[in-house]
Amino acid sequence: VPDELLLEIVDLLDTDSLRRLSQVSQQLQRVASHCYLVSVGFRPPIAGWLDVNEVVCNALPIRRKLGAMCAFFDSLKDTQAVCQVHLHLYIDPMGMSPIFGSLLESILGSGCTELHASSHSASGGLIHIPRMTQLFPSTLTSLNISSPMFFFPHSIQFTLSVLQSAPLAILQLNNTGLSPLQWAVLLGKVNLPSLVELEVDQTCPYDALATCLIAHRAISKLTISHCGFPTMSVEDITPRSVLHSLRKLAGPTTRILPLLKVITLPSDFQCLYITFHPYHPERN
Repeated sequence: VPDELLLEIVDLLDTDSLRRLSQVSQQLQRVASHCYLVSVGFRPPIAGWLDVNEVVCNALPIRRKLGAMCAFFDSLKDTQAVCQVHLHLYIDPMGMSPIFGSLLESILGSGCTELHASSHSASGGLIHIPRMTQLFPSTLTSLNISSPMFFFPHSIQFTLSVLQSAPLAILQLNNTGLSPLQWAVLLGKVNLPSLVELEVDQTCPYDALATCLIAHRAISKLTISHCGFPTMSVEDITPRSVLHSLRKLAGPTTRILPLLKVITLPSDFQCLYITFHPYHPERN
């Protein structure tokens, strides 16, 4: 029986009949299951598509299309750039292709000004921060990273280049997978004179963060997210430096209080926003 005829038949069936029909054979399951899911209120996924902000859009199979994506961004260098790029990665870190680093460089070279990137990976075992950095021209003014993949061998040069030479005004680093010592090394390499907003997760040691704040006195907003677990300090800081530009400070008490021991808020400080971990009595 042609699928077209079966589709016309299942459109006439009630929910219970659709459920029973979908259990008869693989062909009927393929034809009837979609109608059954719709009839009970589910929105069945479309193969190769994802829901983003409640809008169905085509999800590019990254593993097979990285080369094509590089060519696409390379073609934008002398034309109109894609100003905002959002990457959500479903990639096994152990199987990440070297071309991923080339893709990031292509995005950087295309004239992109705002990059958001996240992944489901939480492993930081591959992270290594090199001493020397190759700098790439960049127009990025906002970078939001929530993935340890940007600190893996194929992409770390891109990350360090942006943190040392891009005209960033906004920087957000979460779910990095960095150890306290790696955080200290990374922040020691940051050179962003235009930076005004900084966000890090609570795995960042407060002393390394304070050193970074002192070196970037234009920062007016600092946020410490709940991502990860609080870590110990890795170095001693004795001077209490006044951060004259800082106006807003947000984060958990476990991070804010140690930080306030090594920095001094300005007299015209405006907003302190304290967050608390959810209370789980069953864990006590």
